[in-house]
Amino acid sequence: MQQRTKDQNLDILAREAVNNYKAYSYNDYTVTSSSTSIHSILPTDNPRMMHVYVESDTAAPAIAIRYRVDGGNPVATGAGIPRVNGDEFFVYDFANIQNFRVIEEVANTTNLRITFYK
Repeated sequence: MQQRTKDQNLDILAREAVNNYKAYSYNDYTVTSSSTSIHSILPTDNPRMMHVYVESDTAAPAIAIRYRVDGGNPVATGAGIPRVNGDEFFVYDFANIQNFRVIEEVANTTNLRITFYK
């Protein structure tokens, strides 16, 4: 039996945690100029993670959207994490997914391509 260090064990646990996420639902969400949640497209069985791809007519490096996961309202040209066309990111934990709110930075056509994971 091979003896492992504490760091090696943590690496194995981290790999298993990441590999245990399984994609099971996909939705498109059109972002508007008002801060909105994605409740209307959330699967009913409490996803553990979501992968978000930003697709916008707003060309990078201009900011397409701003979002928050703490339930607060993002504000165009203000509060919130900025993202540009072609960005992708993950949101972990069902509470953060429920609290996800998004707004367009400028009036344009912006869609989020969202895959949910269990």
